[in-house]
Amino acid sequence: MAEPLHLLERAFSAAREGRLLSAVARRTIFPDTIWGTKGFEFWTFLSLLLLSSRCQRILELGSGRSTITFAEYAKHRGAHFTSLETSRKWYNKGKFELQFINLPTSSLKLIELDRSTGWYRLDQFRSLIRPIEPIDCVLIDAPNRKNGGSAGMRDASIALETLRACCAGADVVLIDDAHRRHIFATIAPTLAEPEKYETYFFDYRVGISNVNWLCICIRKKSKAAGALPEIQRTLNLDLSRSRSADQCPDP
Repeated sequence: MAEPLHLLERAFSAAREGRLLSAVARRTIFPDTIWGTKGFEFWTFLSLLLLSSRCQRILELGSGRSTITFAEYAKHRGAHFTSLETSRKWYNKGKFELQFINLPTSSLKLIELDRSTGWYRLDQFRSLIRPIEPIDCVLIDAPNRKNGGSAGMRDASIALETLRACCAGADVVLIDDAHRRHIFATIAPTLAEPEKYETYFFDYRVGISNVNWLCICIRKKSKAAGALPEIQRTLNLDLSRSRSADQCPDP
């Protein structure tokens, strides 16, 4: 997992000087695929939810647009934030974006997959999350394969066991890609005490594909739970409460 440091530094230097990188350099450093994001409405919702819940220890699995939202919140609220990424190129992209908008890059961590389990290497995972335990808020959007698939990875027994432990004290647990049946099946097992949470679903589209579901689990009687109705009214946001595995459009 050797990092092309000279190329990444060249990207930083070019950005500072207003120069463009060559197409070859861009493909070498950054992802050559494009993933859709959840849109302005969701990032506003997430920002308000973080502010209202006053989360101080945040874990993100899989870097992306959410990394910026979490990093901005962490900087301005003095919170502790860690984002774990397995892809060198997505790690480079995240690091570049954070540095470019003057946010700390130390929150973004590169982690290896354990090919035998489909989950992260446990020694690295435990070491990287230890500084932010106990965790208040978790976003689970990884690990995934290069094509975006996650069957046998995020639903592996070692994944559920590990997530249940690190989410045990969380007030907010966000599980992306819950429209996939194998991810939907992980919702309850991820929560150490599922009866203590209210579950909501935010729908969004990526391109012309089926509607994606992001599952929002909020601990009852928490600050987040108290603030959620007002956030929904402010944004005129309709979150679904009732979903079943039979409704999942993807396996």
